[in-house]
Amino acid sequence: NTGLTLRTIRIKDGIAEVRAGATLLFDSVPEEEEAETELKASAMLSAIRDAKTGNAAGTERTTARVGDGVNILLVDHEDSFVHTLANYFRQTGATVSTVRTPVPEEVFERLKPDLVVLSPGPGTPKDFDCAATI
Repeated sequence: NTGLTLRTIRIKDGIAEVRAGATLLFDSVPEEEEAETELKASAMLSAIRDAKTGNAAGTERTTARVGDGVNILLVDHEDSFVHTLANYFRQTGATVSTVRTPVPEEVFERLKPDLVVLSPGPGTPKDFDCAATI
């Protein structure tokens, strides 16, 4: 349970400092992790460069409500990313229920989810018996 800062912009005295990081796992490929940090940093730099052409005051932003009426069961494999995923789904209008693994059969019967999402979790799928959930 650690707080990871994976992408940030710090603005001080009119100067922006961009930092990007990655999560190293047991099977991480260093070159791929480096490429990931460069991609994250480039997205932040683009946001800064494009800020002057971005949202004007009074511009209303709408979010597609493609999830309206969708009931999602999100299986928590002991990672805090599950909360980020739940928020993304809720922004589409979906109803999200989060349950820690292992998921009792009665949960599926009670919630009758339209979609079941397994959070990434640490380790490997075998560590959480994902086959049983599926």
